[in-house]
Amino acid sequence: MSHVGRHFDLRVGDRPLRIVVVGQESGWPKARGTAKFGRKVSLETRYHAVHDRSGHERRYYAQGDYPGRNPHMRGTTSALRVIFGKGLGSDHGGEFIRPTNGRAFHIFDGFALVNRLLCSAGPKGSSEGHPTKTMFRNCEEHFRATMSILQPTLVIVQGGRVDRQTRGVFERTRSYTENLHVARFEEQRVLVCTFSHPSARGSLRWGDSLASPYLNEVVVPTLKKAVRRL
Repeated sequence: MSHVGRHFDLRVGDRPLRIVVVGQESGWPKARGTAKFGRKVSLETRYHAVHDRSGHERRYYAQGDYPGRNPHMRGTTSALRVIFGKGLGSDHGGEFIRPTNGRAFHIFDGFALVNRLLCSAGPKGSSEGHPTKTMFRNCEEHFRATMSILQPTLVIVQGGRVDRQTRGVFERTRSYTENLHVARFEEQRVLVCTFSHPSARGSLRWGDSLASPYLNEVVVPTLKKAVRRL
């Protein structure tokens, strides 16, 4: 299932801000001792994995007794910090939002992490995914249903293949840049940002270092433009 933060349905002034990050699939290794993070993952289990384990029990980089996040979640952290106006950084204190009407919450509580696929296929003991056309076709109705419930206003697509497999869901009506598009979903306007996956190889990788050229030259300016156009 998806991760949906407790503060997902946000507003910036009079503008709704519902952020959905779209990945390909969750490929938790099906090794001994990880069964509860493998098959039939519930919403509560997914929330615990993203918000608690990655958001609070880890840091951007390993620090003291805290292990570091993986490249995917580091990239997601950077994207959310930019959207929420926190700026890039590895400080844990900079990952908290202080709303005008409520208690502070971690940025992982202010978005939804939804995968295009609700199933995964890959080498045994590995989190690497090898999806088939049948998987994408069969999971599309579930992805559409999830988007219908969440009604996002800002979508961040991670990975070229995921981009190709979501274009039929988010019908583009205009492109501001190569990475920023206006789309329609159920008669609603949606801003869609398309990036490489944070753990991609080579120059497209942006989940390892805050100095990554792709992060600073593509991701950051695109997200700032998107926020201005909400």
